[in-house]
Amino acid sequence: MLHGYVRLTFQFEREGSDWVGTCVELGTSTFGRSRRRVQQDLTELVTEYINVLEEDGTRERIFRENNITIEEAPASEPVYREVHTVPIGVAV
Repeated sequence: MLHGYVRLTFQFEREGSDWVGTCVELGTSTFGRSRRRVQQDLTELVTEYINVLEEDGTRERIFRENNITIEEAPASEPVYREVHTVPIGVAV
């Protein structure tokens, strides 16, 4: 069983009236009407995918190929972080 957390990049883009969310490192993606819902769905999807990789014994190889490392986290409290991209040098 895995303990800790991984740092993954989630990218969100508008496509028409939908949002598309992609985990850059794993190539996993989903879409929906709201960015918040897409983020929730993508988090669940990535978690399920990592669990499947662990079950079938390929997690170590996939993580190595995509430079994903497992970071230590206190067992009592999960760690959640969001990375936001802010454009600079562009008129808003």
